[in-house]
Amino acid sequence: METVADKIKRLVNDPKPSLLLTASADLATSDAAYGEVVGGLEELNAAADAILGPAAAQPEPPGAKVLPVAAVAGAIASAVPPLLSLLAPQRTLSSFAISPDTTAATALLADHLTQAGLAVQIDDFRPVPQGRVHDLEVALRQQRAKLVKEKLARDQARIEADNERASHQTEVDDLTKALDALKPDDPNYNDLQTKLKNATDERDESANATAQAADDVGAMTDLQTSIDTFLSAIHSVPANGTRSAYTLASLRQDLHDGPATRVVYISASGGSSDELLEHRFLVKDKFESIASVSVSYWVLDPSNGTIIAAGNAGGTSRLQGSIGGSITVESIDGQDG
Repeated sequence: METVADKIKRLVNDPKPSLLLTASADLATSDAAYGEVVGGLEELNAAADAILGPAAAQPEPPGAKVLPVAAVAGAIASAVPPLLSLLAPQRTLSSFAISPDTTAATALLADHLTQAGLAVQIDDFRPVPQGRVHDLEVALRQQRAKLVKEKLARDQARIEADNERASHQTEVDDLTKALDALKPDDPNYNDLQTKLKNATDERDESANATAQAADDVGAMTDLQTSIDTFLSAIHSVPANGTRSAYTLASLRQDLHDGPATRVVYISASGGSSDELLEHRFLVKDKFESIASVSVSYWVLDPSNGTIIAAGNAGGTSRLQGSIGGSITVESIDGQDG
């Protein structure tokens, strides 16, 4: 891990370097959640703005209002090396494949990098950051509250307009009957005809206002349903997953808005152990074991998605001693690939 840390330190020359360490090679899938969540939140906020903006205060003709968003669906997730056979009754030479611990490798790398003065975050071990995703969600919840209030007001306006329409309709019916009872040459005919036209115009105006208010209430109801569905979806944890889309998006916003200037992937990729035990008569048995571990790593520049460094680093240690006697452990120089 010293080998890896030394190479990374030589690459980082940012004014305020901040490294994100991760053991997940699939950065794209979790980053896609960021795009989906942010995109959905922005579209729903824009839809709410369109309905709650100045245009909502001046009703348009029925059917003229077109929602930017009709519905938005929800989105869219330690091996231990074998023990030495110290009590074997004869000389044996054994080899074992070992599974190195990526968590330990990440911890050691973080230690080396922080000692070098770099700001380091471990992907799976940090609070969910507040930022653009959080702000968009808060704004959408506030929009939802305004939407509910405006929907109630528009529904009340619909009821009032419909009552006026019914009243004007009664007046139209009465004037129509009265007019039908008169002959065209009656002195009151023209005056009654004018009153009927005015009452009809007022009825039609109230009917248009009723229809417009009903359209607004329907659009607001659809948008409210979309907002509720989307918010529920992004906060739900999939059956086979561990995080919601909202959490994934919040963790990945660092790659788009900072502070992460580099992403470091680290994986303890493999290792082996060779063990020699020598059983000797009347003297202490001797043993020796050499273990080698390799790690894979690469460094990503999130601003353009390019890899700026990658490789494998290996480390080897030797354990030797005698049964009932002293035991020594020493490191053998690591290799960098």
